[in-house]
Amino acid sequence: MADQCTTCIGRPGTIRNPQRRRELLGVDANGRYDEGHTVCHATLDGNPDGLPAAVCAWIAQHPQAAAHSLALRMAAVTGIEYISAPGAAGDDASG
Repeated sequence: MADQCTTCIGRPGTIRNPQRRRELLGVDANGRYDEGHTVCHATLDGNPDGLPAAVCAWIAQHPQAAAHSLALRMAAVTGIEYISAPGAAGDDASG
């Protein structure tokens, strides 16, 4: 995603449980980041806007999570297509 949705799970105060926040960022019990990513909730299967699955902007903009995400590293090599969040300025693909 090019930017966070207005209802993004990464917005301050949204995830109150610190353990859940670490899990979504891909941090294991030893404090290491895994190679995963979190899919933006607005792009899950069957979303009303017909958007393809996309990595959550919160993850893509997080310095440690983004650097460890295999999906984002692969996209950096093959080309990243940014999708604007529904209702955001520039609703079309922007990248």
